[in-house]
Amino acid sequence: MAAKNLEELSDTELRKRLTRLAAAESRITREVIRHLAEYDRRKLWKADGVANLWEYSRKMLGFTEDQAAVRIRAARALQDHPALDRALELGELGASAIRRLAPALTKENAAELIAQARGKPLREVERLAAIELVRQDRAAARLEASGGAPADGAASAPVLFDAPRCSPEELQAESTSRWVRSRNPDSMRPLSGADWRVAFIAGTEFVRNVDQAKNLLARRFPDARLEDILGAGVEMVLDKLDPARRHARRQARALAKARKTAENESSAAANESSAAAGGKLSAPDGSAGDAARAPEAGTEAAGAEERDLRLRRRPHIPAALRDQVLARDGYQCAHVEPDGRRCPVRRYLEVDHIVPVALNGPTTLENLRAYCRGHNAMAAELAFGVSYVVRAIARHRLLRSSRPDAAAGSEPTSGPPP
Repeated sequence: MAAKNLEELSDTELRKRLTRLAAAESRITREVIRHLAEYDRRKLWKADGVANLWEYSRKMLGFTEDQAAVRIRAARALQDHPALDRALELGELGASAIRRLAPALTKENAAELIAQARGKPLREVERLAAIELVRQDRAAARLEASGGAPADGAASAPVLFDAPRCSPEELQAESTSRWVRSRNPDSMRPLSGADWRVAFIAGTEFVRNVDQAKNLLARRFPDARLEDILGAGVEMVLDKLDPARRHARRQARALAKARKTAENESSAAANESSAAAGGKLSAPDGSAGDAARAPEAGTEAAGAEERDLRLRRRPHIPAALRDQVLARDGYQCAHVEPDGRRCPVRRYLEVDHIVPVALNGPTTLENLRAYCRGHNAMAAELAFGVSYVVRAIARHRLLRSSRPDAAAGSEPTSGPPP
């Protein structure tokens, strides 16, 4: 079916096609890498009139630079470590994972390290490779300090978990030890008149906290750039601790208080003048004043009624209860597919009523859940219909845009990463 007719597919057929296409893409990518490895082993690029495999991949196969880099590194890793071929065939390691793992692989540690990396997320593969590279670097440094001579390159490729034997937890701690940090000092280097390059070694807890901050600041910083995330943290510290900023806030509060006091005094003086001139704003028995205030009271009542209506439509959920719901659901969308797979989304989480408020659902812990935007909208569509949800979203956006603080934005109620 042509791409222009995709909108004619049913939801079920679209899902099936996507699943088939994704499986085909993964299978073809694996075969391309295996063929590249054999092509490179035979050095066929020499006969094809190009300088190397990179030039062949770019000019003859039409790969982008990123595609060529990932596939060539994976293909050459397959030549050096045949055990990777099986993991690639089974889909337990992808091209990007092999590329990250390859620099740490040696003939001695390949089997064990590949076994540890099978089926792991890319960040975990990167962590395993980093730990092993640190261990290799330390082993080489100890060997050099002792004056020993490696046999057949053993120093540059020591076996995994050499003596003194360390647990994986100890090796992970070593990767952020003073030994590593001393070889990678913090740096802030100017790149241009306005740009700097900031580099430092961070621990696992710091990375986890940054991931959590990205989730919490997702609406303010959708791109989740480290400069924005860390900059927001620095601003919070300065707002709290900088004496100049604290003094400026005190002055602003004092000025606002003085202005309010002056306005109140001016209003009181105007009322007194009106009363002395026989006006009805401040009659002694209060009747005239009440009558004068009647339109204002009616306006306030109407405003209160409108606010009550908004609250009924969108009930207030106390912050403590929201935090309790998010913590219970592990700061992750609580939607579970029929096959048992849970939605992995952790950004832009919303606290949703299981039984909608419009159907008399209570605002209690048992009737609340953490849902991502997509599944929250899907639940509303199932309960009320698509047309109702579209109108409700439009109404909510209109009310939100009419608020004085609409430009300030709000932060998502999200939580820590996996």
